[in-house]
Amino acid sequence: MKKYYIAASLLKFAMLFILINTLGQLIAQPIMVKDINLGSGSSNIKHHTNVNGNLWFINTIASVDYLYKSDGTDAGT
Repeated sequence: MKKYYIAASLLKFAMLFILINTLGQLIAQPIMVKDINLGSGSSNIKHHTNVNGNLWFINTIASVDYLYKSDGTDAGT
């Protein structure tokens, strides 16, 4: 079972994190899946929902909304 989290910091801005349930145990540390908006600009991640184990969300960059899908991997985001 995957649990997705959206997090932001003053240094890294918005990023997608995942916690993975292995044999009933959640790993102790979240794993950063992807820095959604590379560089110094911040992201505005919103309207996220789980559909069949994939996370779908909207990220706004420069007033334009982009639809993203993530399977919990960098390559799959």
